[in-house]
Amino acid sequence: MSKRHNFVLNKSILIDICCYSYTKRKFLRAEWSWYVMFYIKR
Repeated sequence: MSKRHNFVLNKSILIDICCYSYTKRKFLRAEWSWYVMFYIKR
């Protein structure tokens, strides 16, 4: 049971890390597109 709980915990941590990196990448891309739009408008 302890081993299984550990496995589930590690999986959830892994998913959290993946989601975090994905949202970070998405946010950075949005920021970059905003910067490009601003630069082009200027």
